[in-house]
Amino acid sequence: MRQWRRRNLEHARAKARRQNRKRRDWLAAYGRTPDRRLKQAVRNTSYWAVEAGLLPRKDRCERCGAGGRAVRLNRHHPDYSDPLRIVWLCTRCHGEVHRLPPESD
Repeated sequence: MRQWRRRNLEHARAKARRQNRKRRDWLAAYGRTPDRRLKQAVRNTSYWAVEAGLLPRKDRCERCGAGGRAVRLNRHHPDYSDPLRIVWLCTRCHGEVHRLPPESD
């Protein structure tokens, strides 16, 4: 590969530029929007709060009550403006909550 790159330096550089441009476009469209950055910051905050023992980890789903070793619980954030307000839901309930139509006030 090194030999090919030395012989075809301009082609290799052009290919790298195309790949970098695609990656930049993808990050601009998907990875770096302010909304996604906020959500990721809230997820990180709640994760470390649970790890540090500041927030208690529940052992049962707060919606259906399922619990035990076979049930995996997810942290659900009803409101991202309050990062430490978490609802512990099993995978099934978490999916159902996200498929519900938004509540109208």
